[in-house]
Amino acid sequence: MSHAARIDYQALSLQCKAVCGVAEKQLCRIDSMLKKISSSSTTLASEKITSYQTYLTEEKTNIENKIRHLVAQAEIQATLGTRTIEDGVNRPNLIAEATELQRQVDDIAISKIEVLNKLIDEELGNIGTDNDKKIRNSAYGVISLSNNLINQINSIHDIGLRELVLEQARKEENQTKTFNALLTLGQKALTDMSTHIIESRRKTIINEIRQEMEEAKVDTALIDKTINTSGDILSIRSKATSEIIGEVVRKETLKIILKAIEARGFLVDRRNNIKIDRENNEVNLIGKKSNGQFAEFKIYLDGKFQYRFDGFEGQACQKDLDPFMKDLEEVYGLKITGKTEIWSNPDKLTSKKYQAINTNKGKN
Repeated sequence: MSHAARIDYQALSLQCKAVCGVAEKQLCRIDSMLKKISSSSTTLASEKITSYQTYLTEEKTNIENKIRHLVAQAEIQATLGTRTIEDGVNRPNLIAEATELQRQVDDIAISKIEVLNKLIDEELGNIGTDNDKKIRNSAYGVISLSNNLINQINSIHDIGLRELVLEQARKEENQTKTFNALLTLGQKALTDMSTHIIESRRKTIINEIRQEMEEAKVDTALIDKTINTSGDILSIRSKATSEIIGEVVRKETLKIILKAIEARGFLVDRRNNIKIDRENNEVNLIGKKSNGQFAEFKIYLDGKFQYRFDGFEGQACQKDLDPFMKDLEEVYGLKITGKTEIWSNPDKLTSKKYQAINTNKGKN
């Protein structure tokens, strides 16, 4: 018997863990900034420096909590398999949560980190200078600022934006402006500063992104396509993160399928029978049994893999297929969401040609 099918699947656990892995690497950048503050201001700590330190620590803790939550939920998701969920009870939208975490981390990696680095360097340079002493000798907010305005400014969570709104409020020409007007001026100043800093460091940032993609073993041609562009850095960063996550998911999916077919008695020559087809963005895997039966897989990044079991007599193929599919869901947490038959022949076929069907065509 020969049998081939195209399988749609969800790898929520794998994707969430991949996002968390990228997020954890960005936490290292926050750690570096905290270390810089700690080593540079042990005796000259200012109110600003302390607030920067507190803000970065809070951001780090927030991301760590989200990572722990996602990993815990992903572990639960991986064990659900084909179990039926009670009516009215939905599984958590882990992909949405992971996507939001990815967006937040990308924003921190590009915009916030770069702006805060500049603000911290400026503040460390100001501490102890005559100009700084004049500012310190004035109570915070004394420059014609009402307590209500000070409280509104202090309520801004983003510390970079907070500093720039305060800077606008201290300008003589802005003394009569409302908080909302000052907030608008501060947001523009922050955008201008961020754009200027990022463009001035564009080459360095691009090199850092390239290095991350290389460390994740993303294909060189794909790396070049991602970063060799005049587009804005945040978009490049976001695209690079997606490619890194995709590469991790594909590799982990390959490992899962490899374990599942080996558990069914197939042997895989890992040197010669696992091939990466970069042009078609797929991985080809072949497992064989000593009696000549074989299983062939094509693994894609878009939530699909294609299998072909060949060389079986009668219903022997189904005896390997059913436990294999069950293992994917119940043992390895790869949730099957759809299956499209390509062909099935009860007799032993000699041809190894088959067509691929994209079951997502026309779907969102």
